Amino acid sequence: MWQDREFLRVAIARALLDPGFGQVLRQVGPLQRARAIGARLKKFRECQELPEAEFDALVQSVSVIGFMFGFMRPAVLRQERKTSARTAYAIAKLLVRSLSPADLVDPPAPRAALLLS
Repeated sequence: MWQDREFLRVAIARALLDPGFGQVLRQVGPLQRARAIGARLKKFRECQELPEAEFDALVQSVSVIGFMFGFMRPAVLRQERKTSARTAYAIAKLLVRSLSPADLVDPPAPRAALLLS
């Protein structure tokens, strides 16, 4: 999200003023990201076992977390990017833990980071 910050600044402002543009933006931005996130998550057995409605909810949650902590907090709310990243990582760990076997307490960083990249 941070890499797309300039586009998002313009696109979000435009979508607020022009409802028609919001429809176009929805097709280009969030749906593409959701597809990419879903494809990554489907690689994990725990996600493959989820009912479709729960899997869709998980994909949307990861997408919203990425938007909030990758764009809104650092670009709009001017929170330090490192602080946003730490919070996003903590949330990712919670999500991964809720999907993983009980013996997995602290997931390795690459797996948790994969959810939010």
